[in-house]
Amino acid sequence: MQNVYSIFNPTQPEMIKNCHLYKEFSLKNYEETDVTLFYQFNTNEHEILTPVIPDGCIDLLFNLNSTTPSAFVAVSPEKRSSELFEKNAEYFGVRLNPLQSKLSFKCSKREIIHHKKLSLFEVSYLNESILEELANINDFNKRMIWFLSLLDTETVDEMDYDKRFINYCLNRIYLSNGLVKINDLSDETGYSARYLRKKFEEYVGFSPKQFSTIVRLQFSIDKLMKDNNYQNHLVDEHVYYDKSHFYREFKKYILLTPHEYKEVVCSSKSKSY
Repeated sequence: MQNVYSIFNPTQPEMIKNCHLYKEFSLKNYEETDVTLFYQFNTNEHEILTPVIPDGCIDLLFNLNSTTPSAFVAVSPEKRSSELFEKNAEYFGVRLNPLQSKLSFKCSKREIIHHKKLSLFEVSYLNESILEELANINDFNKRMIWFLSLLDTETVDEMDYDKRFINYCLNRIYLSNGLVKINDLSDETGYSARYLRKKFEEYVGFSPKQFSTIVRLQFSIDKLMKDNNYQNHLVDEHVYYDKSHFYREFKKYILLTPHEYKEVVCSSKSKSY
């Protein structure tokens, strides 16, 4: 079982579109940092209700409102759903890769996914004082540097064999755009499909099948946003058996047809970098 490496950078197109002054920065070598993406946005005098889609990751979201600062852990929904953001607030977000190891939680990934959204300070060992420190930093780039420094002070668990083979499986899923068969992962790792499912749910929070579906959806949405011939290409690249299969799976998890979703996202997209 040789190590394979790929980068999975999931996106949230409707957050980019709906949030004021949205900016983001994607890390290319997140294997070393455990962070896939930093982002930041503001809300005005109205609350924002914006849909989020499955991405398989864990987000730490800091609300830096000067009167009611807060921080919470938000996990990938299983289907497209809406998230409410407070009015007159500035948010700073950190998207962690699914197998991150630097930030320890007091409960399992599966439990966090069950609750969808929890207070960061209730489920982690971070001190609430970091909210004030973060709020005192006004520059997006400096906030990123500060957070990476914070992670460096956290104790890193040694990657045991279970984590190594889960990491191997995750990368195989990434490299195949969610197409690798679970039986193939079982053959390559020497573990049964049942054991793989148990360990995925323990470390990632999703089963291998669920996570593969998320990666496949994210790959499809990337194609959808960039390519007008996305349907043919997705079938040609064997991501889906045929167009009807693509439509069924897309609508099941995104709750819109691909055409409807592209219209929603592209109607007025904000700038990001």
